[in-house]
Amino acid sequence: VVLGWQLGLLEGIALIYFIGYAVTFSLHVTHLYADDTPVGGSAVVNGEGGGPPAAAARLKRTAFALRSMGCATLGSGATTAGASFFLVFCTLRVFQRLGTMCLIVTIAAIFVALVPLPAALLTFGPLYPGPRLQRLRRCCCGWRRSSQEGRPPDRGSRRLERCCRAMDLRRWQ
Repeated sequence: VVLGWQLGLLEGIALIYFIGYAVTFSLHVTHLYADDTPVGGSAVVNGEGGGPPAAAARLKRTAFALRSMGCATLGSGATTAGASFFLVFCTLRVFQRLGTMCLIVTIAAIFVALVPLPAALLTFGPLYPGPRLQRLRRCCCGWRRSSQEGRPPDRGSRRLERCCRAMDLRRWQ
């Protein structure tokens, strides 16, 4: 639509696919932002003890995420953009359009994942991302471990129910 094309079925499906693909760049960066490694372990993540000030914690988390995933994200985007660049010059219109859409979406996604997203995380990113999810993961892993050890399954499900109740989550069905 922006390029003056009529949006057909193939273009609509491809656009949905490319936008879904583009979100993964930002997800990788934010996933590593939520990791507790850069700020000194789980005591800081859970909000206990004397952790670093807010700006320093956000800076450490953002720098860790960009150091760990920035080059891989940029490389993945560069290979995708490089492959789609050659599709732009195809003689078949469908390949031209798919290549153009993929190229535009990939360049925009890499830009968003590596420039405004880290700036937003530095400015107002969460200080303690995911402690409830980490507790839930421990409960679920413990539930899985108990069922693998041959304990009766009801014992594991009771443990999961207790854990969910303690975290104010609805019972899983």
